[in-house]
Amino acid sequence: FSPPKQKEPSRGFSYRFDGPLDMRMDRGQPLAAVAAAAAAGLPTPYVSRELTAETILNSWSAEDIASILWRYGEERQSRFLARALVAARPLTSTGQVKAVLEKVAPGPPKLMTKRLARVFQALRIEVNGEMAELETILTAASSLIRPGGRLAVMSYHSLEDGPVKRLLRSGSLVGDAPPKDAYGNTLSPWLPITRQPVVASEEEIKQNSRARSVRLRVGERTTHPVP
Repeated sequence: FSPPKQKEPSRGFSYRFDGPLDMRMDRGQPLAAVAAAAAAGLPTPYVSRELTAETILNSWSAEDIASILWRYGEERQSRFLARALVAARPLTSTGQVKAVLEKVAPGPPKLMTKRLARVFQALRIEVNGEMAELETILTAASSLIRPGGRLAVMSYHSLEDGPVKRLLRSGSLVGDAPPKDAYGNTLSPWLPITRQPVVASEEEIKQNSRARSVRLRVGERTTHPVP
């Protein structure tokens, strides 16, 4: 997800620019391509790339919208905001969404910026199936990387960092405790090289403010099989 894409109004990624409610990273993946890949036994995207933020906001129920705002945006007022967005239909632009949120849940500029960021993040993640894509990559890594090889992952928010941390600690995306043998020896397919995530220095953040939220974790593949 590159900054140039975020700044392109026609992509609809940012609340800072008025544009269509698209938010697809890949706008060239029609339903036909998804069906063809499935028929050939190839990996298919988590969702059709014909899904857009406009479709979600104008077609989904308030309950479903609230669910993604909470799950992917960690927005505490998810239900209230979802009902307000549904009541404001039809929604066709990022500017409309921003105006609705500022009207129904006003607050100081810093608070509004964070709320808008959470809502737009949640919609983007759902449109692109980002968490499913991450889980697919992490699951495949255990089979693709040979013993002694290393996996390095940079996460930009806690939703991404969680699965990475669990994988490198336990070899599983759903558990924190690594499997052990009868003698208490760890049998995890990964050995964490970084016990704690590596974060940017103050100097790096001064040069690149986007580095502030990055968490880097590195793990080395062991000889143990995937549990």
